[in-house]
Amino acid sequence: HVPDALFDDALGAITSCLRPGGLMAVGLWGGPDREWVNDEDHFDPPRFFSQRSHVRVQSMLASFGTIESFESWEAHTEWEYQFVVLRV
Repeated sequence: HVPDALFDDALGAITSCLRPGGLMAVGLWGGPDREWVNDEDHFDPPRFFSQRSHVRVQSMLASFGTIESFESWEAHTEWEYQFVVLRV
């Protein structure tokens, strides 16, 4: 639920807490590159979503370390689960 505009700040804060060479596991819901607020959400306020393609999320994460592994699997929707292990 992190907007693209805040992604570097969020990941920078997280990786700053890790030891150099440490591993970080990241799980995301990806898909077509888009950001939106789900106006039909049952939560109040409605949740913000940011989906990223496999290529784009890997590029964004690579700014913070080395991608050790990347896996994804379909959710039988336009969403795909992305699981990344990043060495910082």
